[in-house]
Amino acid sequence: MKKRKILHLSYFYKNVENKENKYIYSKILYDSNSFFLDFYMYRHLYYAINLINPRKCKYIIDLGCADGPLLPNVNQYGKFNIGIDLNLDYLEYARNLINYHEFPLLKTALINAEGKKLPIKNESIDTVICLEVFEHVPKVLNLINEIKRILKYDGELIYSLPIEIGFSLLFRDLIGRILSFPRDSYNLRELIRNGILKKPNTQRIYYPQTRIYSHKNFDYRILQNYIKNNFKILKKNFSPLPFLKTLNPHLICKVQKKRPN
Repeated sequence: MKKRKILHLSYFYKNVENKENKYIYSKILYDSNSFFLDFYMYRHLYYAINLINPRKCKYIIDLGCADGPLLPNVNQYGKFNIGIDLNLDYLEYARNLINYHEFPLLKTALINAEGKKLPIKNESIDTVICLEVFEHVPKVLNLINEIKRILKYDGELIYSLPIEIGFSLLFRDLIGRILSFPRDSYNLRELIRNGILKKPNTQRIYYPQTRIYSHKNFDYRILQNYIKNNFKILKKNFSPLPFLKTLNPHLICKVQKKRPN
């Protein structure tokens, strides 16, 4: 299958006025002057987009779309796409992105909703993309069950999980300190426990104002096992350098909703 190119978002950010720190979330990540950060973020998108099955992309949902960095790329493949997020401020920024005059996303709509009750009909969606979301959700199993509900049988879920344990954490923490990139901080004791022993504290950090968890102490193995028990694993990859496997900061998977026996 032909590899799909990723649309770089600089076309939008270079002409957007930054009032009251608007667009700062995506601009830091997807319009960085750092080659390493640019490579890191866009390889993530590249692997996710190239997991989309062209025969199953009539209706696509970007679940947890934030301010929309994935939407221009999804717009190139789905026949009708929906971005869903809990945060109204993010959706306001995403609306400016999809309405941008140089590249309007005419087949993309936005919905404000919580993951525990998605306003989508049963078995109506071909593909759900959920990048950098599961680790932030308080009742993540409810969200995964909702995804199962709205997916057609044989529909596909493409998701990513951060690897916040093992040498991946140690390496990412070191690079983050060198590049002064804002991320969750770990003290020496936590780095030993999470990075070397791979036994993170079960206590997660929750931010009531945004109703999300931070990455810190997230153990991707627990959630991955739950997904394996409820979906068929089709493909998995590691980003940004797949040959390093779990030394990478992200796991990216494509799974399929199972038909009932």
